[in-house]
Amino acid sequence: MLAATGAGAWYAAEHLALPWLLLILFFHGTFYAFLLNGFHELCHSTVFKSKFLNYFFLRVFSFLGAYNHIHFWTSHTEHHKYTLHPPDDLEVVLPAQLRLVDFLKSAIVNPWGLYARYKTTWRRARGKLEGEWELAIFPESDPDKRRRLIRWDRFLLVGHALIVVVSLYFGLWMVPVLITLAPFYGGWLLCRTTCRTFGSAPAQSS
Repeated sequence: MLAATGAGAWYAAEHLALPWLLLILFFHGTFYAFLLNGFHELCHSTVFKSKFLNYFFLRVFSFLGAYNHIHFWTSHTEHHKYTLHPPDDLEVVLPAQLRLVDFLKSAIVNPWGLYARYKTTWRRARGKLEGEWELAIFPESDPDKRRRLIRWDRFLLVGHALIVVVSLYFGLWMVPVLITLAPFYGGWLLCRTTCRTFGSAPAQSS
């Protein structure tokens, strides 16, 4: 589906009027949001029988969605051990409220989510961990786990920066729109909005 919507958007950018391009991009973003579900199952290593294929596609999905699989899986392991019992599970905090303003912020174009996601990625890439949950699951006593977390955030930043710079240099502006920016538009179905592991979720705990 992503290949189809991506190809459709590319064609629209070259041959169709702007409203058609925006409509196809909206559908592309809608489907792109569900990479998160594939990413989730790949973290559980349940998608393929082959360990290598799970390992490979987990990193592909992690990169495409700008997710940190090290952070998610560390958090998610605790979530499954202590589901919805804080302070041992702070991945999903309930009850959660969804206000109309929160929905509107993420339903069509979500610059707030883009800012939040890359602000967090930039912070961790510089080795700065903060917040009760992050410090709990990545303690100073486990420097190797912290290093793996930081390395992936650096890889995300460098990789997506290269996509943007190289694409713009060659005049291929649709490439970052279809990849780097895709998690931040067309999010009206609110895929997994109660999970705090991803910094752009609109739901608010109360």
